[in-house]
Amino acid sequence: MTVSPADVWWAGAVLLLASVLVAVGHRQLLAHCFDPVEPGAAHGAARNERIILGLILAAVTVAIPAVGTILSIALIAAPAAALAPSARSARSFLIGCPLLGAALGLAGLGIAVPARLSAGGTIALLCAGAVLASRLPGWVRARGTARPRAAVAFH
Repeated sequence: MTVSPADVWWAGAVLLLASVLVAVGHRQLLAHCFDPVEPGAAHGAARNERIILGLILAAVTVAIPAVGTILSIALIAAPAAALAPSARSARSFLIGCPLLGAALGLAGLGIAVPARLSAGGTIALLCAGAVLASRLPGWVRARGTARPRAAVAFH
């Protein structure tokens, strides 16, 4: 990964912008994202769409030069996929996703640098592992409640 000081400053600026926009309009943005049928969410729908798409565009734009296309998408999608089964509210999901993404990135660097591994590859594997780990409890519960299959004899 070739992260420059400018990449860090741009990422910080986008983070600050996103934080301000979410702090100011979090109720409308959350309603729009998670309950688009609600009449309250319909108020300002076009503006909400522009804000959400602008934030996604800004995040991807500053991430791609620093970490590449695949890893930037993984760091956006994997935390959301990992937290979706267990998030108790839209607010916890909104706060938890970037925190998990940052933790996965830092953990990947912490593992890769001393072991002299590919940082991007290590982070991507941790992202995949987080999604897998989030699905395991549901799979175990489903497996425990499933009816046993009847034995089939082949002749």
